[in-house]
This record gives sequence, C-alpha cells and structure tokens, in this order.
Amino acid sequence: MPSQPIEASAALTYYDYIDDILAQQHTAFWMCRSDTTVTISRSWYLLCGLADTTTTLTTNAWLAMIHPDDRPALQMALQQCCASESTGVGLYVRAGTDDDNSRWLDLRGNVLEYSAEGYPEAIGGTVRLVDGPPTEALLLAAIVDQAPVAIFAKDDEGHNLFINHYMHSDEWRNPKRIHEEIRFPIVDERGETILYGGVGVDVTDRKAIERQLRRQANYTYAMLDVAPVALISTDPLLRVVSWNPAAEALFGYSFDEASGRLITDLIAPNEPDCSQVVSNAMQALQGTPCYGEVMRYHKDGTMLEVHGSAVAIQFDGETAGVMIAYTDIRPLRTTELRLERAERERLRLQQQIIEAQEAALRELSTPLIPISDGVMVLPMIGAFDMNRAQHMTSTLLEGVERSQARVVILDVTGVRMADAQAADHLVQAARAVRLLGARLVMTGIQPQMAHQLIGLGIDLASIETYSTLQTGISAALSGQRNVLNGHRRI
Repeated sequence: MPSQPIEASAALTYYDYIDDILAQQHTAFWMCRSDTTVTISRSWYLLCGLADTTTTLTTNAWLAMIHPDDRPALQMALQQCCASESTGVGLYVRAGTDDDNSRWLDLRGNVLEYSAEGYPEAIGGTVRLVDGPPTEALLLAAIVDQAPVAIFAKDDEGHNLFINHYMHSDEWRNPKRIHEEIRFPIVDERGETILYGGVGVDVTDRKAIERQLRRQANYTYAMLDVAPVALISTDPLLRVVSWNPAAEALFGYSFDEASGRLITDLIAPNEPDCSQVVSNAMQALQGTPCYGEVMRYHKDGTMLEVHGSAVAIQFDGETAGVMIAYTDIRPLRTTELRLERAERERLRLQQQIIEAQEAALRELSTPLIPISDGVMVLPMIGAFDMNRAQHMTSTLLEGVERSQARVVILDVTGVRMADAQAADHLVQAARAVRLLGARLVMTGIQPQMAHQLIGLGIDLASIETYSTLQTGISAALSGQRNVLNGHRRI
C-alpha cells in the first residue's frame, strides 16, 4: 500500500496492478458481506476461465459460478462462520457448472469484520487454482509432517531414514522434557521386516500429573493407615475394595481376607443386621448419608457395639461405591458406666455429708445450757420442723434426767417458723418434761409466730411463756409463777 492517498484513477491502476500480480500467482480474493453482496477480484474470472470483470455481485450470482455439487458445502461453511460456529472457511471447490470444464479451487478465508453486537459482518479470503484435491498420499504426508508428535523410520542398525518436522523442534530436543516411544516393524508384501517405524510422544505433563496423583494417593493411604476409625470402601455391589488397619483390628479380618467379599458376610452375617447393612448402603448410594449406633460382629462371633456412618463415593459424576466408617463405642460405654457409678457414689457420699452436717447442725442448734443449779436454757434458731422438734424433745428429756433440773427454759427468739406437727410436738414435750418432775418455760415467741400458732390451732395454755429470755430466767431463778412482769398465758 502506498503511504499517501491515491486519486481515483490512480487507485484503479494500483488495484489493477495488484490484481495482475494475484492472477500471475493463480490467486484471487473474495469477500462476502452480511448484506448478501460479494466482492471479488477480476483475477477470479481468470482462474475460472470466464471473461466477465464485474467485481461486485450478489451471493447467489457468486455461488452460481461454483459447481452444483460443491455449492452446499460452501454454503454450509459460510453459514457456520456467520453463526459464529467457526472462524474460518477452508475447502476445495470446482469453478464451472459441468465436470468437463470445471477447475479446482482451494478456497480459504475467515471473519474480517464484526458488528457492534459481535456478529460477523464480513467473511473473506483468497482462492487459489490447484490441480485438484490433495491425494490420500499427500494428505498422509501432511499429517505426518505436521503432527505434534515425533514420527520416524529407522533401519536395522538404528539409523534414521525419516523424521518428521516435530523431531527437529526445540521441544523434542529439550532434555528437560520426557518422551516415550513406541516402535514397530514395517514389513513388505512378503511379511519381511524392511525397516522400523516409531512414534514418540511428549509425556512430561502426564508424568507430572501422575506424580501428583501418586502423592495424593500416598497421603490418602497414610491417613487411612493411621486413622483410629475402621474405614471400609465397597463397590456398588457391597464388595470390599479397601479395608484399613483399624478395620482389621476391630473386626479381626486382614485386608487379604476381606478384599472382594461382601461386607455383610464379614460383619453382619445374620438377620436383621444383614438387611440393615444393605438398607443403609442403598440409602447412601442414593445420596442420603446414614448415621447411627448399630451392632456388628467380630470374626470370632463377638458382638460389637459400634457407631456407623455411610456415604456414597462419587467419581466423574457417577456413584462408584460406599465409604463406611465404624467406631468402637464399647470403651465409651464402659466409661459411661464407670462415670455413672462414680456419680452414684458421689451422690451417696454427698448425702452422707449432708446428713452429718444436718446432725451436727442439730447438735449445735439445740444446746442445753445450765445457768444455775436446777435451771437450764435450750436456745432454738432457724426453722422449727418435726425433725427439730423430735431432736429437741430428746435433748430436753436426756438433759433433765441427767442434771435433775427443776426448770427448763426453751427460748424460741431465733425461730422463724413452725409447722403444725412440730408445734403440737412442743406441747407433748412440755408434758414429758413435767412427768420427769420439771417444768418447761417458753420465751421469745414473736408476734408473727404467735399468729401462726393460733392459725394452726395449737393450744399452748399448758405451757408457761414469757416475752423475753431475760424475764423467763428471772422467773425461773426466783421460783415465782404468774407474778413477774412480762408473764402471760396463751
């Protein structure tokens, strides 16, 4: 192309010159546009043996210059380009409408322009006059020479008789690349070997992938070997494929003994366990994992309590089998029983401690204190229930009998509340004290407790009472009855 714009007449001369050059090379150019117009060079007509010089024509007119038997293939190739199903056109067609006068053309092209939406707007290329489609031998030679693998032929002594283009490339000669060769004899019509052929393939990438897969497999096998859980894989028919050391230890079968056998024959030989294994495996194969505690069997017939889980093994989108994991929960059960026994023992000891504490508290809360010859005080604090009442009575009677006391003062200033049975027991205690020749004096009854006792219907008229411990002690010491300040009957 000239570097400066060309005038119309000069441009015509320039393109005529280009067209002449194309014609001398038995070549022409063509371009189909989406508006069904086709532009061709005048050299197209020279290739086809036609006298016309029209360079712009319709698609139908252009196709009319192609042999009828070759038009469908050309139309299909153009349609595929327009539909973005391919980016180029390449085929052999005949120019002319009859077999005798047709000429073979090698027509090549690709997409030249795209619309704003990305659709092909123009397809174009070159067309070259040829003797005909390449023969089978030529095609084979082209394939051999352009193949991305090494192809060679050697004599008996190993000398190269033929090597293709790939064996001249740097990729084949690169010492860092790994190649594998397949050699085979080439025989004549008598079946005698005349030379040796071979194919070499670059397997560097494949070897790297294989190493990575082996590394991953080794990691997986190592995890299976050290896993504390019995891991078993089966095919879809439940035949054992893998059986790790933990499975050997749990069920007693070695891998060699288990491999290829039905898993049900090994760990669930009897019903209903066999049906359960099959049902769970089928559920897992259908995509629903199974979990739960089940009973399985050791090789020697021992029943095993285990936790099992089953999931499907997927490979290339297809279900290849089932992975089953079993955990021996017998140690867990033993631990649970041991913990339960320990908890029961702890509760028993705790109850003993509580009872001992309560006994000590009762002893501390019902002290019988002598304040003078023949006079004793029993102070009470806290809640006053039947147990406290019974303990108090025992303390009173034992103390009176032991000390020969004449007066016992029961001080309830610190008592918060009393139930009906305990209050009634108090009246009975007073009577028992009198039977031993002593009298019971009660002090410190608070208003709230007085209302509570009245509400319960407890009659304390037979018991001598005083508002405070001080007045009760004074009355006891003076030997007076019903005369001291603060004395009252209820």
